[in-house]
Amino acid sequence: MRARKGPEAAGDFGVVGEAPSSTSPNENVFLPAATILVHMNSQPATHPITRDACIRAPLVAWLRSQHPDDGSTELLQELKMPRPSARIDLAMVNGELVGFEIKSDADTLGRLNVQVPAFSRFFDRVSIVTTRKHLRATRTRIPHWWGIILYEGNCGGEFRVKRLAKRNRRVDVRSLLYALSKQEIAEVGRRAGSPIVHSITKDAMVECTIRVISERDICAHVRDVIRCRPSLPRHT
Repeated sequence: MRARKGPEAAGDFGVVGEAPSSTSPNENVFLPAATILVHMNSQPATHPITRDACIRAPLVAWLRSQHPDDGSTELLQELKMPRPSARIDLAMVNGELVGFEIKSDADTLGRLNVQVPAFSRFFDRVSIVTTRKHLRATRTRIPHWWGIILYEGNCGGEFRVKRLAKRNRRVDVRSLLYALSKQEIAEVGRRAGSPIVHSITKDAMVECTIRVISERDICAHVRDVIRCRPSLPRHT
C-alpha cells in the first residue's frame, strides 16, 4: 500500500503546532490550544480605580487620630485662595496652616501647574496624597519641601508617609489676607491690637494690615481666624 502524503498522514489535521505552508484568503487558520491559552493569560489584570471619595474620608479620620480632640486642630474642606485662584481638598489648622491635596487614580496632575504656586504662597506645609499610579510623576512635579503620602488599596486602604513635609519659609501674607473676608481682615487687626476699618476697599484693608502688623503676627492671626470657620464634624 502506498503511504499517504501531506496532512492526511497525521490524521488529516497536520502536526499540532506546525505552521501551514500556505493559506488562501478564505481559509480559516486554527491556533493550537496551547497558543490560545498563552494569549489569554497575557491580558493585563484589571484593578479597581481608587477615586477621591475612597481617600477623603479615611484621610480625615487618619489626621484626626493624630491630633488631640480639644478644639486646637480643625479640618476644613475645599479651602479657597484667590491669588492665584485655587482650592485645596483639605486644610488642617492648628499652630500651622497645612494643606493636603488628593490625587486619586481618577485624577490627572495637570492642575498642579496652578496649584503648586498657589499652595506654596499660602500654606506652612503641603502634602500630596496620592496612589501608586501617580507616585513617580508626583515627585517631579512638586517642590522638594512638599510631603508625599501614599494611599494603597481601594476603599479601606492605608496611608504611608513617603516624604515628610518641610516648613515653608516663603509664605506670602498678601495671599493669606486675600483669602479672608473683609470682616475677617478686620478681626485680624483686632486680635493684633491694630484696628482696621472695614468701610474701605479690601485692597486698602490688606495694604493697611501689612503696614501696621508684622508678617509673623499676620500669619498667626490669620490661622486663628480661619480655624474659627465651620469645620468638619468630629465624627467624619
